[in-house]
Amino acid sequence: MEQKMKELHKMNMNYDEFSRFFCDAVVEKAGPDASGYVTAVQKPNMYASKALIITMAGRSAAPVIYLDPYYDDYQKNVPIQVLTDHAIKFYTENYIGKEIDTRSFRDFSKMKKCVSCRVIDAKRNAKLLAEIPHRLLLDMAVVYYLAFPGNSAGNTSILVKNEHMKIWKVTEEQLYDIAIGNMVCRKSWRILTIGDILAGFPVTSTDQSRPGIKASMYILTNENLCYGAGNILIPEAMDALAQKFNDDIYVLPSSLHEVIAVSVSAFKDRGVTSLRDMVSDINDSYVSMEDVLTSSVYRYYRTTHELVIAE
Repeated sequence: MEQKMKELHKMNMNYDEFSRFFCDAVVEKAGPDASGYVTAVQKPNMYASKALIITMAGRSAAPVIYLDPYYDDYQKNVPIQVLTDHAIKFYTENYIGKEIDTRSFRDFSKMKKCVSCRVIDAKRNAKLLAEIPHRLLLDMAVVYYLAFPGNSAGNTSILVKNEHMKIWKVTEEQLYDIAIGNMVCRKSWRILTIGDILAGFPVTSTDQSRPGIKASMYILTNENLCYGAGNILIPEAMDALAQKFNDDIYVLPSSLHEVIAVSVSAFKDRGVTSLRDMVSDINDSYVSMEDVLTSSVYRYYRTTHELVIAE
């Protein structure tokens, strides 16, 4: 197989050819109990992307290995041997340590503790939203997923789709209440400063900011620094941010993973336009397309606990 990989690396495989060969190569390297297939997976803000699914005998779930970055590296002449080694390493590190019992999956009473939610751009994801339960929040959409802890890389998640709702016989309203209840119960939000992130402080409590130190902006995310923007749905988290400034706050959606909060009073002279330009610049220059939340600026009123698009 290694000799074949060296020979094929010299060829200029197109995306489909690469996908088929890469699947075979990774499965062979994974061992005799492995099988695999390539499928299309809908990602936020993007078209359906090809992904490799490796399944092992006796295992009920597997991480999704997106093929786009591997094909990009192949076109940059990264050896296929290196790419397949990386895919195997990714599979091993992201495999769910505890098996998901498929019978339990059909029993919502056993799954409800895993339900959480995220926010994504509603317009960019109109096609995806047709396939999943959701609710609109301004120009965003609240979507739901099941989070399973236990692997070395953090939580593994499964997006909740309409077919799951039919199996569970639950409504979107019930799903929302359960998801928010779980997030509040777990106290999953984290308030950080940029300095905290740059210094690599461990994310252990809801408010990481150090007492006595005032910052001009704060970051709202979660314990994994992954899909943490959904915590704008938690009034306790938003109130804690506003309390930092003793003021209403502007909320800047820096990505799906976090939002930035600044004091409304601090931007009284510069206005919302300067903040909107800042968000657009961040989206265009620093955030990958799949991680963009929206290009809007939001205002949170601390007395009414209301989030609106700032004008």
